[in-house]
Amino acid sequence: MKHRFPELCSIRRSSGRLIPLVLMITMINNANAQDKPDEPRKVLNKVTVEAAAIQSTTENTQVTSSEDIEDNQVRNLDDLVRYIPGVAVDDIGRFGSNGFNIRGMDGDRVAITVDGLSLGETLNPASYAPYEFFSSGRGGVDIDAMKAVEIVKGADSISAGSGALGGAVMFVTKDPADYLNPSGNDTHFGLKFGYSSANDEALATATLANRTGNWESLLVYTAREGHETESFFSGSRPDISGTAREIPDPVDYDNDNVLFKLYYRPADGHRLGFVAEKYNSNIELDNQTRLNDSYLMRTTDDKTERERYGVNYLWQADNALFDELDWRYDYQTAYTLGHTLMVVPTGCPAGANSPAVAPCNRTEHRDYDQEIHKTVLHLDKTIANHTLGYGVSIEEKSVTYADVKTRYVGTTSEVGVGWPQLGGDFVPDTDVGSYGIYVRDQISLVDNRLLVNTGVRFDHYKYSPSLNNSQFNDNSGTVNDVTFSSPTWQLGASWNLTAQHILWVQTGSGFRAPTVENMYFSPSTAIATEVSSGQQVDLWNTVSNPDLEAEESRNIEIGYRWHGNSHVFGISTYRNDYSNFIDYNTFIRNADVEYQTCNTAGTVCNNFFGDEYDSLDNIGEVTVKGIEVEGLWAITEQVRLRFAYAWSEGEEKDGTPLQSIVPASGIIGLGYDAPNGRWAVETNVVFADGKDKKDATAVDPVNFTQIPEDYFTDYGDYTLVDLQARYNITQNLKLNVGVYNLFDEEYIRWQRIRFVNQGSAAGGARGGVSEDGIHRYTEPGRNYRLTLAYTF
Repeated sequence: MKHRFPELCSIRRSSGRLIPLVLMITMINNANAQDKPDEPRKVLNKVTVEAAAIQSTTENTQVTSSEDIEDNQVRNLDDLVRYIPGVAVDDIGRFGSNGFNIRGMDGDRVAITVDGLSLGETLNPASYAPYEFFSSGRGGVDIDAMKAVEIVKGADSISAGSGALGGAVMFVTKDPADYLNPSGNDTHFGLKFGYSSANDEALATATLANRTGNWESLLVYTAREGHETESFFSGSRPDISGTAREIPDPVDYDNDNVLFKLYYRPADGHRLGFVAEKYNSNIELDNQTRLNDSYLMRTTDDKTERERYGVNYLWQADNALFDELDWRYDYQTAYTLGHTLMVVPTGCPAGANSPAVAPCNRTEHRDYDQEIHKTVLHLDKTIANHTLGYGVSIEEKSVTYADVKTRYVGTTSEVGVGWPQLGGDFVPDTDVGSYGIYVRDQISLVDNRLLVNTGVRFDHYKYSPSLNNSQFNDNSGTVNDVTFSSPTWQLGASWNLTAQHILWVQTGSGFRAPTVENMYFSPSTAIATEVSSGQQVDLWNTVSNPDLEAEESRNIEIGYRWHGNSHVFGISTYRNDYSNFIDYNTFIRNADVEYQTCNTAGTVCNNFFGDEYDSLDNIGEVTVKGIEVEGLWAITEQVRLRFAYAWSEGEEKDGTPLQSIVPASGIIGLGYDAPNGRWAVETNVVFADGKDKKDATAVDPVNFTQIPEDYFTDYGDYTLVDLQARYNITQNLKLNVGVYNLFDEEYIRWQRIRFVNQGSAAGGARGGVSEDGIHRYTEPGRNYRLTLAYTF
């Protein structure tokens, strides 16, 4: 649906991905479409999207609609946040995205939900990550199935639960009503085809919606296939192997996604629904950058699958307890597979009737399966000047990990003697039960000029690991059942100083429950002799910590908005304090006891006092602060100018800069809509600072990535120009075209280079970088996108 701004010269709504201020004004003017330009209007502070999963009451949120997704030809998560300063997507190499980065928090510290259902948790142990054999992220989302995405900047655990430590990204899937007339029988059918030159991606989406009597249905199917995303040097550098390679490794991928919804309305105010989603992704990689004396060939075949089935019931009752009741039950499985095939020159097994043959094939097959059952009951009630939202959620989650290693006779498919073998599990099979209770209240005071937001939430977790699996060993005896609880709260207020000026402030807390990896990642022990007794004992190397607490955040943010008949402007500043960060710490037990260890032959022995070991602990403290500015100016009835800028800095308690902070960035956009509404054109200038070397260097370099020096000297700052155009060929046929990086800028984004090590060792992070190898992390030069959509 297209919105109009009578008080902004009737221009078409600017893209919602940039400024919630614009969305606010959109809703104001839609509600007062008949008002004269100089007539006073009621000021609203928060845009509400009709979707039960979008519930945040924080001031600094960003809503992106399906129209924005279509107009900007968004293909993936990177595209979704391309024009949102202060928000990025982290790139971890072979396994793609590690989730979103919001104001310097990333990974599991940013919640991701689809219709209120979490996408699960990551499994990527730091000691294994550099070798890129396996990583389980939180994928399984196709953007074409979404009608809205809300990005919450800052903690808001009341809306998103665990993980909303630094923010949240909440996806809402499409509904039949998004395509149908408000009432009566109706049918919609749409086809969309698209192409992107940066990775040769071809896509096709088919959408079918129908209402017949009291029944509504929706089917959305999307298929994508493509290759690796080009670097700036693709096509102009040789196709060599090793760490000096300047172009990306070859990739072939294909994804498909199905969304199905069915609603039945037995009576006014009642709706019963069913939803099913299935996402599949297959990625094959020729890992040329890893080839060296150890790997003569290395290819991968990775899969990501997500399935969800749910039922829901909506009751608009307007009784003493609630005006609206929303009950949901969802079942979801998220499966990740990393399969690696290598040709190695040594370590080759013998066949059943033959000696060892070198070189030989070797495979690593690792997978992680997460199964979730979740029930949510949410109620809304308006009483006088109070708008209440309250509810309860109950979730049961189980996780399973498997590791199968196989070696072959030569480069044949014959399995060697003694293979395959089961590797040690990263984590035990674990059940996690949790529940959350929350209440939120919006209070309107002083003739609606003061709006106060309050909320509290309480969450309880119980971890139950199973030690019956022989592939997970716990000689330390530290793995056991664990329970913990976490309360969170929120308080905010906005004051309409005048009809055009608003001052707002908010403060609150967030939390992140430990993941199964945090709680139980593979304890390790070593055998030693206790000198005084001569007995052999198990010494701890790394062990679990049953006393871990949830990571916590406290944030405060102050903002100001000014809007007139043709402009809107906002500025905010924030400070976020994070505590109980989970990281490894070194401990010692039995400090007065003397131990002895010897080599296998018993010829060299070492005596020492105390058992020194590593264990995860709540030791980290981080502070992040920043400023964000955004605005819109309707220059004429058809021309609009918009801008946004974000700057932040963060450091740990000892002064070590937070590497995950994304450098300052901004955007300036200029758009034109034809008077007849048939076509539009828009240009966006995206600019970003480079990461200062001092902000990427640790006080203690242990566990810090040694970024290639070339990044700091050659690839820091950049300015890009994107040009987009839309044309309605007919009422039913729409063409979108875009040219991105119009002036062919050579640049590298910090979030791509952050995990890359300097050095020629292919075993290092992401294969290491030597000579001009950093060039493979440059972004594509000038590239194009095209989509053609037909509806009837």
